[in-house]
Amino acid sequence: MAGLRLLPPLCATLSLASACAARTYRVPMSAAELSARREPEALVAYLTQPDASPSVCDPRSTGPRFSHLGADARRALFDAFRAGKIAPPTWRDCASAVLRGPEAASSSAFAAEVLQAALAAIEDGDLEVDGGAQARLDVLQQVYAQRPSSVAVRSSLADERGAALRRDLASRRLGPAARSRAADLSTLLDLERGRFQGGALDAGALEAMAAAGDERTLRWAAARGPDVALREEARRTIVRLHVRASPFPEVQANRAAVEEALMRDGWNAVPVDRLAQANGWIEPALGAPRTVVVEQHVPEQWARLLALAGDRSTPSVLPWFRMRGNLYVAAQGLPTPITVCAAAEELDPTPCLAPRDLAV
Repeated sequence: MAGLRLLPPLCATLSLASACAARTYRVPMSAAELSARREPEALVAYLTQPDASPSVCDPRSTGPRFSHLGADARRALFDAFRAGKIAPPTWRDCASAVLRGPEAASSSAFAAEVLQAALAAIEDGDLEVDGGAQARLDVLQQVYAQRPSSVAVRSSLADERGAALRRDLASRRLGPAARSRAADLSTLLDLERGRFQGGALDAGALEAMAAAGDERTLRWAAARGPDVALREEARRTIVRLHVRASPFPEVQANRAAVEEALMRDGWNAVPVDRLAQANGWIEPALGAPRTVVVEQHVPEQWARLLALAGDRSTPSVLPWFRMRGNLYVAAQGLPTPITVCAAAEELDPTPCLAPRDLAV
């Protein structure tokens, strides 16, 4: 961080129009402040801020979160996303968290909305000249592809959308940007029904994907295949590709054990007993330096921490600090320092520090 400043209460506001009335929110809005609100517009106001954390959308989060993610909140999220108010990466992580919610019917309804929004974007004539619309469509497809396998979309809707995509592709009316994305979405829908390139999605199809180096489609098969055994085989195929490509001698010397660790946990964690004599340090890679701002409310006897980046004129929420790539540990017997493991879905065989072995 670049420094520390004290400021009196900030008075910036953000007005958002809803179907009923316009609401005004004071920004910056912290995650803790959001957790006390019920209105969908408050969630949108929070997520439009630089450095806002999408974890507020995760119903499993143990930190501050927005706990009223019903149909109105989903609609508000979609409207703000289409309008370009919420950055695509932030919306992607928020939407993915919503799909992991405990209510299956709500998650399935949201997945159906994502699918229909993706098809509408493909058929939008402005897609070819609108880079922002292309980025949003890519996020919609990513969210749909990576949703939990337990979140199903009504088969009749998927069949209807698949037929519409085939008509669009056959009509030759789509431009290059729309055509490539329509083909991707059509492939996703086929994989869900156990089909690939006109044939069955089976071990032979997975081998063909691996031989072609087509990890993206392998990942789709691992997420969207129609049965558990096929999804696990697709996942193992990805793991083997990653293990074979690893530059670390200790990975190559223990391929079978690393493969099983990745299948079990999603990472190749160094056993904690090997870290007994470890040294750790932080090498923050936070981008632009930020000044920590303490906003004081003296009469009410409370304060909060905000951040001021060099390229911004007003404070925003403090960015979340990511341990991976910032926290490093070196220990005897480790050829190189290790950092915190990547997300389990990345299936990275690089030796790393398991999140479960970290504590504050």
